[in-house]
Amino acid sequence: MGIIVRAGGAPRAVAAITVRVGGIERAVRTARLMAGGTLRTVWTSAPPPSLAISPAYAFAFGAGFVLTTGTVTATPTGGTAPYTYVWTILSWDDTEPVITSPTFASTRFSQPMLSDATTATFRCTVTDSLGNTASDDIIATFSRLY
Repeated sequence: MGIIVRAGGAPRAVAAITVRVGGIERAVRTARLMAGGTLRTVWTSAPPPSLAISPAYAFAFGAGFVLTTGTVTATPTGGTAPYTYVWTILSWDDTEPVITSPTFASTRFSQPMLSDATTATFRCTVTDSLGNTASDDIIATFSRLY
């Protein structure tokens, strides 16, 4: 989102706004405008989000027909809250895996085991309230124990 100002009659896009208060310059992160009794955000300078998934790898070991990993969590930094999350499956070796909570920050992955071991790759994409996105991938390993 940007703000346009007129300087000398020509409109110009503004990337940053600073104000001087008591001789000290301070960066303005959000500009708001009162319109019809409603305070509206018209500009923000928040950095775009970045995303990290923890732990870095997901594992599921067991003797059952369906194996489920431990919980993995996507943590955004930067951007402007609130965030939305979408987990997707990028690839798999055997039977298509399942994402337990595809629209939450934390989820688990399940895999019906038709072979002894398989892997799948998942992606989480986070979108901040301004529509900026970031994504990160994780590989899950599923191994049947006898």
